[in-house]
Amino acid sequence: MLSRKKIFIGIALLALAYGIYLRLINLERPLIYDEVWGLMNWIVKPVSEILTLFNNQNNHPLNSVFMKLSNFMFGRSLIMMRMHSFAAGILIPLFSGAIAWHLTRKRFIAAVTIILCSLHSGLIYYSHVARGYSVQTAAIMLFILLVLVYNDSSKKTGRKAIYLVVGMIGCFVIACFALSTAILYLSAIMVMHVICILLLAWQRSNSKLFEMGTSAVVNNSVLVSGYAVITLFAAWMYLGHYAQFKSAVPAGGGFYINSFADILSFLSEMGKSLLPWLVWCSALLCFRFKKYRLLGLMTSCYILPAFLSGVFIKVGPPRVYLPLVPVIIIAASAGVYSLTMVDKKWSRPLQIILPLLLVMFLIFSLPERYLKWAAIDWSNIISDVNSKFPEHKSYRCYPANETLPISASLPDEVKNNIKPIYDGMLFINFGRDQRIKGLNNKNGVGEVEFHSSESPPLVKFSQINANVYVLKKVVAGSAIKSNIIFAEIPLQDLKTARAAVGFLRTQGTEWYLLNCWFKPIRMSQTGGKLVSYQLISDSSKLSVAELLEIEQRSFDRVRFFWLSSEVKPDNR
Repeated sequence: MLSRKKIFIGIALLALAYGIYLRLINLERPLIYDEVWGLMNWIVKPVSEILTLFNNQNNHPLNSVFMKLSNFMFGRSLIMMRMHSFAAGILIPLFSGAIAWHLTRKRFIAAVTIILCSLHSGLIYYSHVARGYSVQTAAIMLFILLVLVYNDSSKKTGRKAIYLVVGMIGCFVIACFALSTAILYLSAIMVMHVICILLLAWQRSNSKLFEMGTSAVVNNSVLVSGYAVITLFAAWMYLGHYAQFKSAVPAGGGFYINSFADILSFLSEMGKSLLPWLVWCSALLCFRFKKYRLLGLMTSCYILPAFLSGVFIKVGPPRVYLPLVPVIIIAASAGVYSLTMVDKKWSRPLQIILPLLLVMFLIFSLPERYLKWAAIDWSNIISDVNSKFPEHKSYRCYPANETLPISASLPDEVKNNIKPIYDGMLFINFGRDQRIKGLNNKNGVGEVEFHSSESPPLVKFSQINANVYVLKKVVAGSAIKSNIIFAEIPLQDLKTARAAVGFLRTQGTEWYLLNCWFKPIRMSQTGGKLVSYQLISDSSKLSVAELLEIEQRSFDRVRFFWLSSEVKPDNR
């Protein structure tokens, strides 16, 4: 009969294998915005510049170096470009399980930790994306593991201690170069470690405070030297480049905390995005049972710097807080184990039932939660769009921040979207909540959203909904029944087209570019560049007569349409 030890190990290995499979099958997903941006802007720079460029949060230095190396050795291979994230994603559950074992000495807790980390949607997603989040999380987990192994060692000054401390230094450097926010988590770990050493020294002696501190330093001289090196590196990186980090904060994603309601919004977003509520509740059980209160307290101290940075600096998107996930899962696994020990009679059944509930909860929520973390897979969506609406019958309006990965991964779609606009053509908008996004790149203003007063049909395409309108030509004597007007500058030479955009923007209202990242340029027979622009504006600012007058004055360089929600059945 199989022992409980073998059962726990077997289940953990099965979950790990399934987690590896989920990471592996997505390694060739189409490029996301940040990956395309990295290929266009970061890998072309020298390594020395990449590693010291902190004024743009889009640059994850170590990730950019890996992408540069991958492109040099293997060309534009998606699998090799993401291999560092994939490897880190496999190591995270293993490191986390080892941490759980060192903290609790319970196979059950280590096994549940490995299972939950293997199946977490955010950890899965960033294991197959060429970004720094997976490498950062793996390096932080290894740092914690090395600290625990160091504490378990009887000798703090021997060769083993030197290797462990050198490993800590390496993990610190890797984590910070993977993503600069690593300092939040690593500083919390180091402070807790130092406090534990001092408390242990105080517990072992009744000497005075100065003598106790001296004794702690002498007995941990290798660690002190290592932490001194880490402090110097952190000072060089964060204080030496403070101006760069400061300039990068306003441009990054997220929001500022301006009220108590914002704090609640921050906590709610973290709670919903990082882990299912059942895992959070399980982690809180650590405080219910005396044996694991210290683990609960340490988890809280680990979370605190990230929370304070959100309150006092700026709240980042959920992916910034990914390194919190494995630590919370460890606490949740310990909490579940504590609950199974309340009644010895029910201990064994509960050790099967409770983890099974957690795993089922995580698995059943995996597809939905994965989509929350994941970027849109436009290859499936565009295939679905083409099957429902032939390419020549529709103009596709994509969000500005999605057109870059579309143009990089699906260049044919870009070519097909450059077409003459005609009366009755469908306008398919992939914005959210009926809003159409445009970009004013004239003066650096970011995206602007137009909310349609119409109620167009909503069509489901793969993993996204889209509103479908009909483009109606503005003609004399007709009424515009929409609050949004669409302008087409037909395919023409680049200089004339740009002049037409400039002319249009002087005519009583602001105009915002659609699909601005496509760079829709063709070559003429004479070798000149031909370009087409599409723009949107508020229709209430200009009358039909004024629009027709602009058309006449622009010598056929611009044509106007309005968006109608009256889609005919044969067009659906």
